[in-house]
Amino acid sequence: MLFTGYIFVTRIFPNKLLQIKLGELSMMQKLTLFIPLFLVAGFLVFTFPSKATTYYVDKSNPNASDNNPGTQDAPWASIQKGVDVAQAGDTVYVKYAIYNESITMRRSGDASIGSIVFMGFGNQKPVIDGSGKSNKLINWEGVPDGGVQKNYNTFNGFEIRNATKWAFWIQGDHNTITNCEIHNTGHTAIQIITGNYNVISNNEIYNTGWNAISWEANNGNSGIRTDYNIIEHNYIHDIPNHVAINGFPNEGAGNWDQYGGVGNVVRFNRVENCLEGFYFRYEKEMEIYGNILWNIFGYQGIHFHVTSGDNSSTYNSNSKIYNNIIAYCEQNGIFNTNAKNLDIMNNIFYMNSNENSFYDIEFKSRTQSSGNHLDNNIYFGDSPSQKQINLYGTKYTIPEIQAIGMELNGFYTNPLFTDEANGNYKPQNNSPAVDAGFNLGFPYNVDIDGVSRPQRAAFDIGPYEIIAGADVYPPELIDAS
Repeated sequence: MLFTGYIFVTRIFPNKLLQIKLGELSMMQKLTLFIPLFLVAGFLVFTFPSKATTYYVDKSNPNASDNNPGTQDAPWASIQKGVDVAQAGDTVYVKYAIYNESITMRRSGDASIGSIVFMGFGNQKPVIDGSGKSNKLINWEGVPDGGVQKNYNTFNGFEIRNATKWAFWIQGDHNTITNCEIHNTGHTAIQIITGNYNVISNNEIYNTGWNAISWEANNGNSGIRTDYNIIEHNYIHDIPNHVAINGFPNEGAGNWDQYGGVGNVVRFNRVENCLEGFYFRYEKEMEIYGNILWNIFGYQGIHFHVTSGDNSSTYNSNSKIYNNIIAYCEQNGIFNTNAKNLDIMNNIFYMNSNENSFYDIEFKSRTQSSGNHLDNNIYFGDSPSQKQINLYGTKYTIPEIQAIGMELNGFYTNPLFTDEANGNYKPQNNSPAVDAGFNLGFPYNVDIDGVSRPQRAAFDIGPYEIIAGADVYPPELIDAS
């Protein structure tokens, strides 16, 4: 048997935040390949999943009704109807309208068949308005099966506003929230309340009543955990009351160390004008890299903490903090009260408070361990004579910390951002951050724009890698059908 066909590949990059997903291609490149295939049976076996169904929701259509079949000509009137009907592998397109409804997930997608996808139609961004609706506006707990978690569901391209408390309440694994604008919530915009391998990506979140994004290992005693989630490429700003990104085990019996998250990734997020940047309690093996934290006006940039009643506790975090910008923090840039074995490299600490007992980095004395590592970081503030680092109760300038064997390749200098006044924090070509970092290898060998690291001999310090020479990258096969 002879199979003949074509691979057709097209990718345009209108959004800088999506470059990391689409390979090392320039922003304005468009790649189209036609590749003939002549494949003889026995050489390659194709497996085709069950046929997926496409449905449509369009409240603005005068003929819309939940009694319709959900076609483009006869769409449903509510998103919940799509949730009630869609099975694994199906896609529900939602056309622009204001949908004032609560949504409760009914079932899971499937790893082999595909996720259940709900997405805005074309370039439209339909609105889900939570005014007067339930506390959990889009709720993954699911009925009618007694609240069993839901897996493999995707929401892509919505505006969610005015949630009474939580815009998304996710209890499940392998779910995706992407390209959404979420704002004016009574509590947290996206709450993962036990769930693994979820991806929260390319969202804009602002004006929340509490956190922007949070994960919690609730019900820890029953063994439900919150591990290996990825929080990436989100723009979080104007969070006045709590934390931009928050992770901890909400475990009432006090088994914090046992149920703290493992392997969660926070990367390439831009966080501005927030009360606190990142807050983590008993998180282990985290990867925190390529983020920009700017104007943290209340507390810390990154905070490793415990409950107030357990301040003597410590744990082995073994987490990595690489290639971030942490700037204009009202208190410490990084404040660590209980985590051991932190690796802090290639970061820029810029104009954080070095007065009134605050520092670019502060480790409490109980966290003392040979596993903690600081190197290849840039520090810049009002004066090089200020004490930038408080390590285990002793305060150091950069030369003083180097004398005890820390920051041997770190230094105090102006990183020379391109246009700080207009929010461009990429270093200039002559910045001392260029080629001054440590080569960290995979998966850290790409920057916030998708540029591969290093461009020269070494990583650049901070989230951006300055391109050496022409901005030319070889084509790469991204997707095929």
